[in-house]
Amino acid sequence: MNLEQTTVSANPMPTPFEIARESLEFVGKFNTPPTPEVFEVWYRYVEGTNDAVLKALSYAVDNATALDQEHITAIHQQFCSSGHCPDEVSDSLASQIEQIQKIVSSHRSASEQFDDSLNHTSDALEGVEATDDVLSRCVSDLATASDKMKVELLATINRLKSAEVEILQLQGQLREAQRSTLTDHLTGIGNRRMFDRFVRDFVARRSELDGRMWMIHIDLDRFKEINDSFGHTVGDEIIRVLANGLSHAWPDVAFVRLGGDEFAAFFDSKDREQVVEFTSGIKSLFAGKELVIGDDQAKVASLEFSIGASAIRETDDVAAWPERTDTLLYEAKKLGRNRAVVERNR
Repeated sequence: MNLEQTTVSANPMPTPFEIARESLEFVGKFNTPPTPEVFEVWYRYVEGTNDAVLKALSYAVDNATALDQEHITAIHQQFCSSGHCPDEVSDSLASQIEQIQKIVSSHRSASEQFDDSLNHTSDALEGVEATDDVLSRCVSDLATASDKMKVELLATINRLKSAEVEILQLQGQLREAQRSTLTDHLTGIGNRRMFDRFVRDFVARRSELDGRMWMIHIDLDRFKEINDSFGHTVGDEIIRVLANGLSHAWPDVAFVRLGGDEFAAFFDSKDREQVVEFTSGIKSLFAGKELVIGDDQAKVASLEFSIGASAIRETDDVAAWPERTDTLLYEAKKLGRNRAVVERNR
């Protein structure tokens, strides 16, 4: 969502030392432990270049509301984590591939030596009388070369088997590491990185999709009031309940959390009425249901949602499609919230 952000940097641009000093002031102001992750989140906020971090923290800063380490850690994982683990695993995979190349090269060298032995024997037999001594020497040379080739072949097979096991393990680690960087820390569904990946993939396939894929932006109405009334712990649990409810109600739909109380979904359909039914289903999922949350049994009234939905177009790029969907979401809010605006002109 293109919300107006609080500007924390001034002109001229502050120096890194000034940014670090102001970051430490926020650490102290909100009594958050000065861990590397916490400091980086505040540094990115003060620096003002990470829109997602600005958006995640602006309300708390502007309204002096409480922030705990769990919130900061979740923000760091979602918006600041650089994904070193996949890089390290990728490097290990590259190393193993290089090792396999060396094994193949070694085997090729042994094969060439065996070929040389055959050629040498063939040359030795040409133009000379094939006496018993000559034949015996040639057979001995071939047997020796053959034995060496067998030993090298067996060693190559063993090294390849070992490398295969290592690569399979590394591939598993890489998939897990990549999954972790694409998963929202709080809810377990996809995060903004996953959203960006979906958008890039669908935009690349927009001609093939021919308007069949819909992007739906979902915003929980008046979530600020829930946080103000019950606190962030209850607010977090509401977000978890919402993510779990959506995922279980529509297991074939890809849901992601964009941050805060914002979610997105990708719905495959050519029929606008199916999309209307889907958005109506989201609104009715928690309608009229009082939620009892946490150990304190906090009672939260039924949840309401503002929703915007747009189908991919041939002219869309990775920026235009989300922006158009965002505009429809804001239209739903302007119309009074608790409603969905699904575009008609495609």
